[in-house]
Amino acid sequence: MFDKIIDLLTLLWNDLWCFKIINVNEKGVRLRFAKINKIMDAGLVFKMPFVDNLIIQYVKDDTILLPSQKLTTKDGKTITITGMVLYCVEDIQPFVLNASVATQSISDVALGTISDVILKMTYDEILESLEKLSNEISKAVRRECKQWGVKIEYVRLTDITTSRTFNVFKNSDSHL
Repeated sequence: MFDKIIDLLTLLWNDLWCFKIINVNEKGVRLRFAKINKIMDAGLVFKMPFVDNLIIQYVKDDTILLPSQKLTTKDGKTITITGMVLYCVEDIQPFVLNASVATQSISDVALGTISDVILKMTYDEILESLEKLSNEISKAVRRECKQWGVKIEYVRLTDITTSRTFNVFKNSDSHL
């Protein structure tokens, strides 16, 4: 009960307090009556209580570690790939407003692009052209993520390992 009162008081204080500090590595979008009013740079900013909503976002270089994914190459080898994306926010407005969870969207686009590229190649082609492969993936992800105000610096494949897979097929003629 007491923690609910504290939460309510904190919420009211945040709504009533009319000044906010935006740090050097951040930008803000001030929404007034749910419409964009102003893009805010670092410094002390004013917001009207109960009227303005201030969304603050870190905009300097940041990374996303991609989860590993298992793929089968053109020559039938199963590989596990992990990677990372280095990005920065160039335009905060679409970043905040156009993607519900922008970092998850970037990760999804990168994973899908890696999959599209890898499935068309043999295992030996992948190993021979890792630098070229990373550049190709980076360009494709950069094009897709531009709509969210994001600049993709690069996408790197950090680990490629082969995996053994076993498929057990049940023979319809056998009787267990």
